[in-house]
Amino acid sequence: MFETQHIETQNYEGAAAIAETSDRKRELNSIRDFRIEFGPSRKDILSFTNQIAVMVRAGMSITDSLGAIAEQQQNRKFK
Repeated sequence: MFETQHIETQNYEGAAAIAETSDRKRELNSIRDFRIEFGPSRKDILSFTNQIAVMVRAGMSITDSLGAIAEQQQNRKFK
C-alpha cells in the first residue's frame, strides 16, 4: 500500500508540474504575440513594394513612382 501511495503522489506532482509548465508556456506565447504596430502594416508594405516594382519595370523613374503611390495612398501611417 505504501508503494501505491508513493506512486500516486509522484504522478500527482508530475501532473501538477506539467500543468504549471503549460500555463507558463501560454503566458509566454501571449506576451510574445502581443505587438503594438506604429507604422504601416505588412500588407501595406507588400502592396507598396509590388507597386514600385511594377512601375520601375514599366520604365517609370523611382521619383515618379513614389509620387504616384503617395497620391493614391489612403493610410495615414504609410504616408
